Amino acid sequence: MKSVFIFIPDVFHYNEARKLRGFIKNYKNTISFYILTNASSPIIGFCNDNSSQNNVAPIDENQPTQIHIHCKTGQILVNGLDDVYEITCIMYDYLAFKKCDVSTFDCNHYGEYFSTLIRAVQNEKSELSTNGHSLSLLIFFFVINIFLKLINACQRVLEQLLFFLRYSATAIHLHQTVETMKWALKSLRQQQRVTLIVGNIIMSKITDFLCGLLMLYFIVQYKATLILFAYNTIETIVEALEKLLLFLMGAPAGLKLNSTFNLTLGTFYSYHVTLWRAFLHASSPLLSFALYLLVFPGACGLSFQAALLSDLVAFSTFHIYCIYVYAARLYGVQMKGLISLWRLFIGRKYNPLRKRVDSHQYTHNQLFIGTLVFTVLIFLFPTTLLYYAVFATFRITLISLNGLLLRLRYFLQCFPMYTMILWLSNSPSVRGAVKLSLLNNVSFEKCRIYVSLLTLPFWQSIQNTLPETLVAIKPVSWNILFRAIVMGSLI
Repeated sequence: MKSVFIFIPDVFHYNEARKLRGFIKNYKNTISFYILTNASSPIIGFCNDNSSQNNVAPIDENQPTQIHIHCKTGQILVNGLDDVYEITCIMYDYLAFKKCDVSTFDCNHYGEYFSTLIRAVQNEKSELSTNGHSLSLLIFFFVINIFLKLINACQRVLEQLLFFLRYSATAIHLHQTVETMKWALKSLRQQQRVTLIVGNIIMSKITDFLCGLLMLYFIVQYKATLILFAYNTIETIVEALEKLLLFLMGAPAGLKLNSTFNLTLGTFYSYHVTLWRAFLHASSPLLSFALYLLVFPGACGLSFQAALLSDLVAFSTFHIYCIYVYAARLYGVQMKGLISLWRLFIGRKYNPLRKRVDSHQYTHNQLFIGTLVFTVLIFLFPTTLLYYAVFATFRITLISLNGLLLRLRYFLQCFPMYTMILWLSNSPSVRGAVKLSLLNNVSFEKCRIYVSLLTLPFWQSIQNTLPETLVAIKPVSWNILFRAIVMGSLI
């Protein structure tokens, strides 16, 4: 037995003679009739008061399979089917399917029947919206194409310079913003309407712009105070670092360190801090210029100011990163050396070909030299570990600050203001959960199912409307981070 599904909009009235328009789609064991309201759709049946199925001639000779609805009784018949069939009539909420966002609906995967239905209703809406608006559409496409050309030119320039600017948070953020705006404009040109994702992008940019103007007003209003605060903060950090190095060069916390090696490391690191302090004093007149760098991106938004602030923090703490690299490399060499020499004592050796630790027979000379080197490394290791632990803590603190600024930029880029407003107002655009209910009092024969759309949960609505070009922040792998810290790898 072959099943027949007939989808009827709830705005359809059968009390007058009319042609039924829509389309027919054949599946494996079913045939579906989708009735639409668009007058330009193909004819798939008729509605009149003729109750004879055999005496009714098809309206369209090229479409022998048609449906017939009786005007008075609401009886539904299907003409042109050879096999025995079972009719299931489904009434759907036309306005909900018409105003629902297709991308939100597709995320729930409700099957091919409803996916075909919502696309047919959405295409019908787009066809109706284009009729009689040819001039406005031409202007719309003209403006979109101009913006796309400008964005493409800017993107080509950024791609050429991205190799040199890949370590700059501002350049990376600008590149992501250009890609997001390019995708939004292409979506507008293709779909000719503001979808939830495009609406979120537009509203997030407006929110970002307003927050940037607010921060811009604050910076201009308290310019002298901010310059003095930044200068004092940098000077305090440098002085605190020098005092910390002097403290480590002594006997910190009563630790018994190698005095000669400790003095060598402390002097080496202090020399780098002195060089960086001299550079900061020489570039102090440029501090006000750096403050103006935070002012100009205010026209682009708070996210650009956060990206530039991240670059300024990385630039002003470059000496800490250099000292961390020196300490990490030295610590890593000693740690790997101690691990290798420890395997020597237990008769083991790492096999790089098979990437495993195998048994190995060492000579007396190898054991003697290995013991001497192991003794030297083990007595120098506490001094190296002390400096590495201190500057690794500084490095983790700066990475955490950079991560907070990165998450602030990500939040401003995907802030779902548009979706929040629609969700709070219970708009049909954020509906996507299919609800099937039984109909008791219905005029159509064999029509017992009503399909409506419910509003999705708030968090699911937000997840379904994130921009596709926005790269999600990778979660922190604590195992990898802990292993890198213990083994002395750079983070």
